[in-house]
Amino acid sequence: MASLALLSTTDYPFDAFESRARSGETDGMRAQVVPSLTRWFTPEALAVGGWGVRYARERVLRGNPRDWAAAWRSFISLDVQGKLADFGGPTLVLAGERDVSTTPEIMSGIARRIPGATYQELPGTPHMQTLEQPERVAAALSDFLPQS
Repeated sequence: MASLALLSTTDYPFDAFESRARSGETDGMRAQVVPSLTRWFTPEALAVGGWGVRYARERVLRGNPRDWAAAWRSFISLDVQGKLADFGGPTLVLAGERDVSTTPEIMSGIARRIPGATYQELPGTPHMQTLEQPERVAAALSDFLPQS
């Protein structure tokens, strides 16, 4: 890899991963819509119900409960803190100011653990950066990526 951009991610597991997995299995996918979308989007975006919110809602509803649970459980063993300390390429860590899942605190911690990483916080932006604020994400990536 020549460079790396990390958006809305984590480098360690959250306690909530197992309960999300169990909820998918026992309550089904319809029950995942509200808790997921309220973590992923701002209240303003949810009130408007634009294309990004509609897209995410449809993806959750069409999900398979077993696959949902397996995905969350695969994240439980995620612990990659420090694994990128030797990555030599340019790294952008892009946080959403209003991300309640992978908060700016979590994202800035990732940036601190990658020598030379650039940390950027997008104002007013939630967890689903690319669905609610695609222009801001595109501008940040454009500024970061080398011009050819």
